Amino acid sequence: MELSSVYPHSSSKSVKWSPDGKSVAVALNYRLLIRNSLSLGVVGLYSCNAEVSDLEWSPDSSYVACLMSKRSLIQIWPASKASSTSTNGQEWSCKIDEGIAGITSMRWSPDSRHIITVADFQIRATVWSLINRSSFHIPNPKSATQGISFNNSGSYLAVLLRKESKDFMAIYNAESWELVNEFKIDTFDAVDLSWSPDDQTICVWDHSIQYKMCMYSIDGRLVHQYQAYEHALGIRCASWSPPSGQFLAIGSYDQKVRLLNSLTWKTVNELSHPVSLARNDTVVYKEVSSESAYQPFTYALDESAALSISNVKAPVDQPNPKMGVQWAKWSPSGKLLLTKNENMGNTLWVWDPSKPSPLSLLIQRNPVKSVVWDPVNDRFAACSGDKMLYLWTSSGSSCIQIPNGPEGEFTIQSLRWRNDMRPEPVCRIEKNRLSKRFCSNPLLEFH
Repeated sequence: MELSSVYPHSSSKSVKWSPDGKSVAVALNYRLLIRNSLSLGVVGLYSCNAEVSDLEWSPDSSYVACLMSKRSLIQIWPASKASSTSTNGQEWSCKIDEGIAGITSMRWSPDSRHIITVADFQIRATVWSLINRSSFHIPNPKSATQGISFNNSGSYLAVLLRKESKDFMAIYNAESWELVNEFKIDTFDAVDLSWSPDDQTICVWDHSIQYKMCMYSIDGRLVHQYQAYEHALGIRCASWSPPSGQFLAIGSYDQKVRLLNSLTWKTVNELSHPVSLARNDTVVYKEVSSESAYQPFTYALDESAALSISNVKAPVDQPNPKMGVQWAKWSPSGKLLLTKNENMGNTLWVWDPSKPSPLSLLIQRNPVKSVVWDPVNDRFAACSGDKMLYLWTSSGSSCIQIPNGPEGEFTIQSLRWRNDMRPEPVCRIEKNRLSKRFCSNPLLEFH
């Protein structure tokens, strides 16, 4: 394993891999730096008009959009010399100013030639064209960060709307931006939506105060409605299995994940996160102290017949209690599901969707902060806010202590795999410092 030098950055949102994996965009206060992903050498340097609060790569990796929320401003910069020259031979640049309306969030369209922004207080969403400088307004978006999603082919945009105290969904053509359909949805207070991988179904789930999941076709027809229980906190997360969307995983506040078959909409499995677990065929890795001065912690196989897992009871008299299944993440092949129950924040659960008991458990010393699947292979990396990096594959698991850099101790707060389908470097991000580690396939195989 090789470890790069440590580089400063502004925040966790200010470091992003390009979609093609060739570059890394880093925001440092007023500056945007484009670094080569292998050498981390600076290949582009731009000065923005204000401090950068967020940045996003275009899907084709040609441009980087920098959001300066305090100034209601977005500046877009070319990522390479090839895209830095306009048709008239002048250096290309772009600036989007929403003025008093403000900008809460931004996202690229799949064609990399339009930017969608949401104004303060969700007054409107605006589609800005980088081709002809035109703009198109979408009134009454429900949220700045959720409820706005393109389908997987990039041909349609679905937006949750709130009008007259009721929920609606609008479908727009992503080429002409014409309204294709708008219909009322059967939810009390919808939170988010998700397209199925085949673009045939849109699932919408309700606020946590009630358990309700509605599936709609693009023409507004209610395909199915699912409700596992009533009179208790409901859905926390939902995700489709790749690549075909055969299963829909729904995580809820009752500490369970329910798997629905997308053809019959029947529950095919219910994954529980019990305090006591009979091991059966479950492989349990537990982080323990080691005698090595260079590797203070390691994984040990727990082979006890019964396993007791620490459970923290969240206060139910406070809003948004930290309980239940926080997320359910599918592996790239769709054969494995990774879950975290926030009542058991130190434990990661790896499931075979066809079996009722977990395939593997990882029990950490500290609560898990970030977990990312390899974009290609069924393996993942995790961190817990300390110096340890955790790697899991079906053949084994490992703890790796990251050495200190020249500026002192380096704690890992989040992780990102490279996006170009080559699982080489993993980016590790601290509050104000960035580093990268390189690993080849043999170094990630643990036995």
